[in-house]
Amino acid sequence: MNLLFLAFEGEAHAMAHLAMRFKAGGHSVFVLSCDHFNVTHTRGEVFAFHRRVGLAESEFGNFEGVYRELNDLPESLPDDAVDWKYLRTFEARYCKRFTLLEMVAMDPLLSGAYHHRTIYYRPAIRRSFSNISSCKQGISKRCSRAAASIVSSRSTFSIL
Repeated sequence: MNLLFLAFEGEAHAMAHLAMRFKAGGHSVFVLSCDHFNVTHTRGEVFAFHRRVGLAESEFGNFEGVYRELNDLPESLPDDAVDWKYLRTFEARYCKRFTLLEMVAMDPLLSGAYHHRTIYYRPAIRRSFSNISSCKQGISKRCSRAAASIVSSRSTFSIL
């Protein structure tokens, strides 16, 4: 069985241990750290921990590429640069508890609605949706039948 573990901040260590238990049972595993701080602050620490517990480099990752892509987008991103059809399809298929717009409002990187700290760079809304599209497409690839049989997440993306 192929297992995808979506870790958010402090969950990375526990998810790595859980992944190792399944790996020992002969399953394929991948731990994806889904939070911004794993890219900007704790990546080295978390990745070193994953290596120490026995995960191979190909069995863990984060959204660093997505954030690099987001940073390369122009502030004045045109509306047609966002894959709205994909986002609508994804939302209809996976978003059972919250809509994508509600999740944007709850995300500290994409909105200050629930996060009043000013330590975040918050892109224009089109860039936000382009970023969401990239993140969701990345997760969808991991969730395809060939990539993952089961997705495990405690609090990350309440959509799965």
